[in-house]
Amino acid sequence: MLVNDNPILTPDSANQPQVQKKNHFNISIRTLLIGFIVIVFISMLVGIYIMGNNNRKIKGISMRVPFQKEISTSTPTQPPSPTPDPTLNWKTYANKSFTLKYPVRFTVKDTELPYTALYPKVYSSTIFTDEVSTITITVAKNTSDFTLKTILGNGPFLRYVPSSIPTESLSTQKIDGIDALTVYRVPSGIGGTQLDVLLISSDKIYQITLSPLDVDHITFNEIMKTFHVVNQEPADITENWRVYTNSYYGYTLKYPSNYEIEHEKNATIAALTSVYDTERLTDTKFKIEAQDMKNIGLSNYTSRNLIGLPLDQYAAKKWEYAKASSSAILDKTVSALKEFTVSGKIAYQLSVTGEYRDDRNTEILTEEYTFIFTQSNGYKYIIWYPKSDVIFSEVFKTLTFTK
Repeated sequence: MLVNDNPILTPDSANQPQVQKKNHFNISIRTLLIGFIVIVFISMLVGIYIMGNNNRKIKGISMRVPFQKEISTSTPTQPPSPTPDPTLNWKTYANKSFTLKYPVRFTVKDTELPYTALYPKVYSSTIFTDEVSTITITVAKNTSDFTLKTILGNGPFLRYVPSSIPTESLSTQKIDGIDALTVYRVPSGIGGTQLDVLLISSDKIYQITLSPLDVDHITFNEIMKTFHVVNQEPADITENWRVYTNSYYGYTLKYPSNYEIEHEKNATIAALTSVYDTERLTDTKFKIEAQDMKNIGLSNYTSRNLIGLPLDQYAAKKWEYAKASSSAILDKTVSALKEFTVSGKIAYQLSVTGEYRDDRNTEILTEEYTFIFTQSNGYKYIIWYPKSDVIFSEVFKTLTFTK
C-alpha cells in the first residue's frame, strides 16, 4: 500500500500562505502612507515659516510661526541720567521775609536803609553783587493795600507810570507759587536796563531788581527758583540802629549806624542835635532844638520873649516872627496847629507853604518840612525834618523824653 507523504490540503491550510502575503502587503502600504503624510506636514510647516519671514520682511507684518523662537535684537533702554542741580553748592540767605540760594561768587550786604525813600515802611533791603550785576531785594509794608493791578503808577512805584511802560515790557510769572509782575525799565542815570519783579504776600511788598539786565540773566532765573516767602513778622527797621542819649536835656533817639549825629550848644541856642546822612549831597537833616525855660539867658531875643508862653501860643508866635524875618511873599501861609502826643507829652504840629527862614535867620525852611513843638521838664523842643523822608520819620518815632 502506497503511502502519500504529502499532507492533505484542507481549505484552511490551502489559504494560509495567501493570507500571510496579504498582511505583509497591507503593512507596507500603511507605512508608505504614514511617511507621505509626515513629509507633507513637514513641507507645510517649512512653507509657512518661509512665507512668514517673507511677509515680515516685505510688509512688516508680525506672524507667529509654531515652534518659532523670537529673539530680540534691540538694546535695553537705560534710565535717563538725572540733571545736575546748578544750585547744589550755592549758599543760602535767610531773613524774616524771605530765603533764597545764591552763587558763592556773590557778596551779600544787608543795608539798613532802602535804596529808595518812596517806601512808607521798609523792613529789609538786601544787595547781592558780583562782578557783572547787582540784585537788590527790598521788602516793605503794604500800607496802601496795593494789588498787582493797582501798584503801577501809585505809592512807592510812581516811577512805573503805566502810560510810559510799553505793553511788551510787562509780564507775569510765578515766584514761589505767587503771582509776580515783571517790568523792564530804563532808570534815570547810568546802569542800563533794569528788570524789576514785584510780588505781594502777607501784607508785604517784595521788589526784586536785577541791574543791569545782562547776559547772566540765566543765573537770576535760577536764583528766583529758590526764592521762598517767609511769613514771619519782619524786624523793625530801627532794630539795629544806634542809640543817642542826651541826659542833660532829657531825651534819647535812635539813628542808622551809617548816619552821623552832631550836637551844638552856644549862647544863641540852648542845644541843637542834628542827624544826617554823610552820603547825601544836600544838607537834609533831622533836627531837635532844646530851649531851656529855666535859663532864658542862653536863648536868643525871640525865644526870650516867647519862652514863657503856653506851648500852643509859643508855636504860633514862633512862626509869626519867622514870617516877619523872611523875604516878602504874599502867598505864605502856616497851617493850623494839630495837637497830638510825643512820648506821652502834648505836642503841636504845623506845616507851611512858601519859604521861611528861622527866627535866627540862619536856616531856610520850606513846605517840604514838618514842624513839631513840645515841652518836657522845663524845656521847650522844636523838631523839624523833611516830611517825605522815611528814615527821618522813623527817627522821630524813636524819640523818647527821659525827664
